[in-house]
Amino acid sequence: MAKTYLYFNQMTGAFLGEFAPGSAEANTLPDDQCPVPAKRRGNQIIFDIHPMMSPLPDLVIENASEIEPAEVWKRITAWWAEKYEF
Repeated sequence: MAKTYLYFNQMTGAFLGEFAPGSAEANTLPDDQCPVPAKRRGNQIIFDIHPMMSPLPDLVIENASEIEPAEVWKRITAWWAEKYEF
């Protein structure tokens, strides 16, 4: 199975879909899209930017189906900013 990313609109946090990078679907997304190396597993979103470096994912968002996509985007970008001190 091909690796997929979750795609969000960078400005609004709107969820655009889950696609393989470079796929026909991903290539039709607007320019302000942002691919996030994350996947859905049941009711979780698992964000893992370095899967080969650590056995644990970087961030796990529980009850993802109950959270607005913009909130998922905020959590991922907040984690990223904290981790890389933006």
